[in-house]
Amino acid sequence: MPDKTVFVVDDDAAVRQGLRFMLRAAGYSVEAFPSARSFLEEYDPRRGGCLLLDVQMPQMSGLELQQRINVRGWRIPVIFITGHGTVQLAIAAVKAGAFDFIEKPLREEALLESIERALHWNDRAYEERLERATLQGRLALLTPREREVFEWWPRANPTRSSPAISASAFARSSCIAPTSSRSCRRGACRT
Repeated sequence: MPDKTVFVVDDDAAVRQGLRFMLRAAGYSVEAFPSARSFLEEYDPRRGGCLLLDVQMPQMSGLELQQRINVRGWRIPVIFITGHGTVQLAIAAVKAGAFDFIEKPLREEALLESIERALHWNDRAYEERLERATLQGRLALLTPREREVFEWWPRANPTRSSPAISASAFARSSCIAPTSSRSCRRGACRT
């Protein structure tokens, strides 16, 4: 299950405290960090959640942190918050994969809406990764012949979706070839 924590990275203690108070009052779990470096050292990428990230910070900016997150392959939606936003900065952040870009002073309603959308996106991404891992596990259990048919199907039927992979779809007594039962030699095809 993905984490619903909102991670806040801002060098301004008052902003961190204000966001922590507002987000907890809205029902979120909140973890705040005074620097990009402290976030990198403590964050566990298996947790998910979403990241509220200040753009302008000493030592490492929010954009630099976003680049490091991307290089590490962490999939956490980043919402930039800044008091010094420019169009160029917003474009750079979004091109690098930012989920949203919000200017200070923060409007509570807009921020909470953005966080909800980010967490929803994170839930869907988590479910997709879980489904992909399940399908890869099922694919690993196929015999060479079953794998051949599975790989053949999309090439032979480019406009149709692939057959579902399930334990029952690949029972040893069943023919999985996309054919009618009249032409199946064993007579065990599913139609």
